Amino acid sequence: MPGRRQQLLEATAALAERSGVLSITLEAVAARAGVSKGGLLHHFPNKAALLTAMVEWIVDRYYGLVTKRAGVDPEVNGRIAAAYVATSAEMGKRARLWSAVLTASLLQPSLLDLFRQRARPLWNRAIQGRDDIDAAVAWLAADGLWLAEMLELYDLDDTTREAVIARLNELTAASSAANRQSRWPQ
Repeated sequence: MPGRRQQLLEATAALAERSGVLSITLEAVAARAGVSKGGLLHHFPNKAALLTAMVEWIVDRYYGLVTKRAGVDPEVNGRIAAAYVATSAEMGKRARLWSAVLTASLLQPSLLDLFRQRARPLWNRAIQGRDDIDAAVAWLAADGLWLAEMLELYDLDDTTREAVIARLNELTAASSAANRQSRWPQ
């Protein structure tokens, strides 16, 4: 069974996904988590602290999943980019949750630093300083897909979405193959 803090974060995320960050109240979170408002305040002294913790929790889960996926990929070259693309593609299924995360980050701009602190080291390990434009294109396009879905910019049908993701996967695979060829010529 998750701890109380975890229950509160899950309740906050569920409410944020359903109704948006601006509609979250401490009372609603406490009720959804099945705790008293005092119990919530024990862990989070105010709404800003609660939203900060929610964003940290979601961002940490996201980057943890990317890292875990990369760690189990037997292909060393390009595996971080491939894991990033795969994980980002799944984010589209949770567009409302990520919209809430982005809204909270815009309300508290310091939360954008959390994204930067987690994103930049991963980008640097996978892309920066390498001659790997296919992986960079796939990575940045995955960000674009995520943003377009979160903002509901287009009527992207499932067939087109899957074809885009497949092409991004091809780019990371091509990147991996190119890296192998450049390091170990046959």
